[in-house]
Amino acid sequence: MIKLRICFQALLFIFLVPCAAFASSEKHLHALGIYSNIQKLAEGGDLSGFEIWYVISTDGDMVVFQSTTEMPSPPIVVPAKFDGKRLEFEIPEGEDGAGTYSGILNGKSYIGKWRYKKKGGGYGEEEFKLKKGKTYWERF
Repeated sequence: MIKLRICFQALLFIFLVPCAAFASSEKHLHALGIYSNIQKLAEGGDLSGFEIWYVISTDGDMVVFQSTTEMPSPPIVVPAKFDGKRLEFEIPEGEDGAGTYSGILNGKSYIGKWRYKKKGGGYGEEEFKLKKGKTYWERF
């Protein structure tokens, strides 16, 4: 009887934890998706900008991030915090686009600031606006 109870509790844990993670993020479903400001520059034809794909997982909210400066960097996955209005995530040092991204995510756009370390010391900030829609790579 005790073994049966332990098996039942284990099964509940296995099935309910992922469901609870999804349910807690369900209120954020309007905000999930791809946001991009990648564009081809008129001079030289290089790419500029970045895009994110905001997703939920059993490990919580996540962002798939890709930056482009002339050529696209490899995409990386990082944890994110979303309170229903503000999305924040951090790209680690050594990666293209390293720094903290924080802004308002309303399901149509992601508008905010990128805070990064400057070469030689100190911090810089840049404003950004990404539109929700297709990834740059799907627009052709």
